[in-house]
Amino acid sequence: MLALLRRRKTSLFRKIFTISILCLLVPMLVSLFYSSNLIKNSLEDEVSASLLSIVFEKQNQIELALDNVFEQAIAISTQPYILETFQEAANNNDQLDPDRLHKISAHLKGIFDRGNGLFENIFLIYRDTTVADGIGGNSLGWKPDEQTLSQLGARKDPLLRPPRLSPTTGNPVITIMAPIRGERGEFQGIIGLAIELAVLSEKIVERGKVSNINTLILDSAGLILSSADPAHVMQISFQEEDDALKDFYKIMLTKGAGTGFLSFEGAENIAAFTISEYYNLYILSYMPVSEYMGTISNLRSGLFLVILSSVLLAALVVFIFSIRITRPILSISEYANSLAEGDLSQAINERYLKRRDELGRLAQAFNKMNTNLKKMIGDIILTSEQVAAASEELLASGEQVGETAEQVGTTIESVAAGAEEQSAQVDGTIKNLNNLIQQIEEVESGTDNVKMSADNLNTSVHKGSESVNDSITKIIKLKNDTEEVSRVVSNLGEVSEKIGEIVGLINNIAGQTNMLALNAAIEAARAGEAGRGFSVVADEIRTLAEESEKATAKITELIKAIRTGVGTAISKMSDSIQSVNLSVEAIKSNGEIFEEINDEARKLEEIVANVSENVQTMIKSSQNFVMVMQEIARVSDEFASSSEEVAASSEEQVASTEEIVALSKKLAEFATELTITVNEFKL
Repeated sequence: MLALLRRRKTSLFRKIFTISILCLLVPMLVSLFYSSNLIKNSLEDEVSASLLSIVFEKQNQIELALDNVFEQAIAISTQPYILETFQEAANNNDQLDPDRLHKISAHLKGIFDRGNGLFENIFLIYRDTTVADGIGGNSLGWKPDEQTLSQLGARKDPLLRPPRLSPTTGNPVITIMAPIRGERGEFQGIIGLAIELAVLSEKIVERGKVSNINTLILDSAGLILSSADPAHVMQISFQEEDDALKDFYKIMLTKGAGTGFLSFEGAENIAAFTISEYYNLYILSYMPVSEYMGTISNLRSGLFLVILSSVLLAALVVFIFSIRITRPILSISEYANSLAEGDLSQAINERYLKRRDELGRLAQAFNKMNTNLKKMIGDIILTSEQVAAASEELLASGEQVGETAEQVGTTIESVAAGAEEQSAQVDGTIKNLNNLIQQIEEVESGTDNVKMSADNLNTSVHKGSESVNDSITKIIKLKNDTEEVSRVVSNLGEVSEKIGEIVGLINNIAGQTNMLALNAAIEAARAGEAGRGFSVVADEIRTLAEESEKATAKITELIKAIRTGVGTAISKMSDSIQSVNLSVEAIKSNGEIFEEINDEARKLEEIVANVSENVQTMIKSSQNFVMVMQEIARVSDEFASSSEEVAASSEEQVASTEEIVALSKKLAEFATELTITVNEFKL
């Protein structure tokens, strides 16, 4: 079977296998594409959410650190020792106690040292000049600008100055300045804490060891204040770089917090940002897209392997099931080809018939069609044999009817000849009677020749008597022949009835054959292409059946004509028999008259004297006899004419019978052809 599948490049197996693989592969590829995009979007959302959470956490961290510094600045600005020192100086014309300043500087240095590098400087300003610091006096004498002094003089809470480069260390710093006020609330000075942004944000901007997340701290102008890469600090401004950074910075200004994609230093990054509104700082965390795209690539590779394995496994399953599906189809196809070629002896595999699916129903349908075809072909064979037998019987009956018709014709011709002979004899008798009348007239004219006339009369009477007796004998024979013809014609009518019954049987068989051929054509049409050959055979069978019906119809018409002719012949025969019976009675009557004449002739010699008296009587009797004989001649002529009509009917009957025989032969030939055609099937 596998070899057969390999030979058929366009086999149903390959089509099912290819379509099934495509139906598996296409959805899986779509699933791979959809899953990849879904995973990508999901990871992007997850990374975005994670980065957003990170920036919020870093925001909290930097705000918490700055809040601590704010609180520390407030605490320092409210220390009593510092307040007393500034109050004392205010009372002594702004003269500060050096000892007090030294202690304050030592205190500030202690705070500076405890900051572990957090502070770039801690300085104390009296009025507008730095008077103490925590870095050993390096910033003494420094003066803030007038704007800063004005802002602090007008507010009670600390002021956060914008980030700048420290004039001492050159590092970016952010300075928190808290105002110091006297007993009456007047502005006396400032405590300032300059914070090293690098130290403050060291943990905040530290690059992730695993996730490779980078964090930037920017001011409100987009300048990078803190980064794990020192090259970024105070060097890159989002407002002054390329369009991608400018666009992203606009998004930051617009949203304040959110996520997006950032093109930075030639790499595509996913980023999250937020703003510390109080401190006016932006915290931006970003991660290269390649970080999570690697995960997506790994997932895609894994999914591809899973899909490939699934496709291979599914292909194996489809291969097995395709074979299981196509194998019975191929077997049934071969079986259908055998049916189309007329071989009904093949059988479908039993296990295909036991299947409960559509293939099982298909196999059962073909098996049922085979059974029905076998039955129909068997019926057709039986019917064709019956048609052949009936046609042979019809042929024999037709020949018998032909012989009988010929015999009837011969008999009727004999009757006609007898009638003509009878007519001639009657004519002779009339002539004799005329001679008798002439002799009687001669007897009347003279008595000398009475004896001779009497002798002649005796002779003539004797001949007349013999002629009458002969006429009686022939008329009786004609009567018997006519009755025999009547019986033959009646038998011919009975034979015609039998022929009609046989023709009815043939017509019924032809109708059944036509119905069987129609059923076979319907079954062949249901079989489709596989039953086309059988459909042609069924059409031929139906054509033969229709021709048989036409032949039997014509035979029926001929039989009707024969029955009509037979009826006419029987009617004519009955008339002829009646006429013959009348002739027999008349001739018998004439015979009796001749006997009387004979007696009178014998007595003539004895009663010559009475001749004259009896001559008139004889003349009258002779004239009556002439009239009777003339009537007999007329009846004989009519009988001869009727006999000729019967003979013509018999000839027509013979011709009809010969046509029946010819049609019977043709019907037999049709039955033989039908048998040959049906025998092409192998049951």
